[in-house]
Order: sequence, then structure tokens, then C-alpha cells
Amino acid sequence: MTSFLIKLPLLIFGLIRVTIEYLQLVINLWRMDKEKKEKVLYDFHVKSNTHLSPIKYNEVGVTIGSWEMYKYIIRKQIDLELYGKYCQVGLPAPNPSVIEVRGKISNSIKQKKSLLSFANSARPLVINFGSYIVDFITIYISEAHATDQWQFATNPFKVRSHRSLDERITATFLLRKEYEKYGWTESMMKISADPMNNEARKMYTALPERFGVIRNEKIEFLSKVGSEFYVVSKLEEWLQAYRLSLNQ
Repeated sequence: MTSFLIKLPLLIFGLIRVTIEYLQLVINLWRMDKEKKEKVLYDFHVKSNTHLSPIKYNEVGVTIGSWEMYKYIIRKQIDLELYGKYCQVGLPAPNPSVIEVRGKISNSIKQKKSLLSFANSARPLVINFGSYIVDFITIYISEAHATDQWQFATNPFKVRSHRSLDERITATFLLRKEYEKYGWTESMMKISADPMNNEARKMYTALPERFGVIRNEKIEFLSKVGSEFYVVSKLEEWLQAYRLSLNQ
């Protein structure tokens, strides 16, 4: 309780700052015509992030400035203010509980485990919120663009915000089904679900998406948060450097 009270002023300041920035964004967008709005989206999503596909204002831009987007930003900022300083390269890796999901949806096996229990000795564990030199785990967290929240019209997957662990695990199986199209098996990468207290998402400030590497229970690599920073080539570079280090 004392620790939270110490953080409270910084949390309030952070929320006020992002609220002001959000209102400035809304006002600026309100003053722009559609052509200028599309240029803003292009500059932000594509110009400096070539791994992303171009998007149109009428696809996602109409949601920018919405109440649902504001709630999303506030939720993300709270995670960052409360947990961000504990989730940095070189620090001990947070060890939240996750729900390991195995088998088929009709007779699935669900087991609560700690994240670091998936790590194997000094081998790196790639966390994605097969390789023979690292282990992989994907953790399914709360929906960033649920149908009943900040929804994108172009999102091919229509999933509402999870109201129970069973709903989150059902969504996890949808992800597994997509992975299976590309030859995924349980032996290649573990897939787990974040408990409904969103412990893993908060500890790794991972909303909407993020990946990193844990080794010897420390964070050795961590991407920034968001789709614009979800650049797998950066992870590949780290893994290649690690692989070369094993041969030295």
C-alpha cells in the first residue's frame, strides 16, 4: 500500500499528460480534412516502419479520437507508470503466473505456472506477448481491439473483451488454430493465457503487443510496445548474435 501511495503522484501526472496529448490529437484531427488525416496515419504507421501495411483513414482513422481509444490509452499508461521501471533490459525478469494451455479445445489441459518455469537453464526464452538454441512462449493477453471496445473495422478476428478465463482460453485456441496453418506444434512453442488479473501484461507493460528475451532470469532483449515496434528482424538479429557467441 505504501509503495502504491509513493507512485500515485507520478501516476496522476502521467495520466494528466497523456490526456492533454490525447485532447491535442483530437483537436488537431478535427481541424484536418480527410487527405491530411490519411497523411498523418501514413507517417505514423508506415513511413518509418516498412513492415506495416498501408492503412486508410476510413478503416481505422474514424476510431481515433473515440472514447474507446482514450480508455485504451489510459489503461496502457497505468501499466507503464506502475510497472514500466521494473521491466527493462538487464533487470531481473518479472515472473507472473500464466495459464499453460495444451491439447485440443474439447479436452484441453489448463495448468497455472510461473513464466520463468518455462525457461530452461541458461537457454534464452523468447517471450512473445522453433529453434534449437532458444525456447519460445506466446502469452495471450487482453484484447487490444475487442469488438466491444476500440475496434478496427479491418481486424479479421472478431473477439470481444474477455469476461472470464474460459473466454480468454477460447481466444487462445483461435490463435493456436492460426499458428497451425503455418506448421506450429506444441513442441515448437508454448502458448499460454494471461490470468484475468492481467498479471503478465502489466508486469511486462505489453499492451497491445511486445516481445523480448529472458536468459538466466534476466531480461536481455525487449522490444518497445506496439505494432509499429513489432519488428521481428530485430529479434532475429539478437538471436543470430547469441548463436555466434555460442561458437566462440
